[in-house]
Amino acid sequence: MWLHYALLQQGQSSEAARQLEACRQAAAGTPPAARFELDPDDSARGSLVQMRARQWIDGRPDSAALPKWSPDPGDAVLPAMTIELIRGLQAYGRNDNAARRA
Repeated sequence: MWLHYALLQQGQSSEAARQLEACRQAAAGTPPAARFELDPDDSARGSLVQMRARQWIDGRPDSAALPKWSPDPGDAVLPAMTIELIRGLQAYGRNDNAARRA
């Protein structure tokens, strides 16, 4: 997760996107985070959700680096909230009023 963040801070959105995809593949075979897990670093899926959020927030100028998929948070509350927050911010950025209300 921290390498991904460092790449974004250096403006290397495309390389960060490759790291994000590698994390997505690694997390695919792992169990979901516990329902009330508070630290995203405690699970591969929690880290993946945070990395995807950072990719959108910090890598926004490079829209080609934005992932089109959304991670499955399972029953974990905080990762699900993070996914919904990013969806809302994306809708706001597109001026998509229907999606913002959903």
